[in-house]
Amino acid sequence: PVLISKTSGFWDNDLFKDGDNIFFVEEKNSISWEVEIKKLYQNQSALKKCSLNGIMTVKEYLDLNTFSQNLYRLVIGPK
Repeated sequence: PVLISKTSGFWDNDLFKDGDNIFFVEEKNSISWEVEIKKLYQNQSALKKCSLNGIMTVKEYLDLNTFSQNLYRLVIGPK
């Protein structure tokens, strides 16, 4: 699964939901990260569920073709 620091600059709070397809670490220190990682290893079902959901989210919304099309529209404009 993906663990990432929860920051104001995170790019897609609508697509990514904590505990569903990503894990956010609220505090930006090594102790918080250690605690979160240990919690994940103690809950294998949540670990597997979030991992699979994360993979499906990336495949559905963030594949290379979609990324390229969105980047093209951003830089060049609509076709």
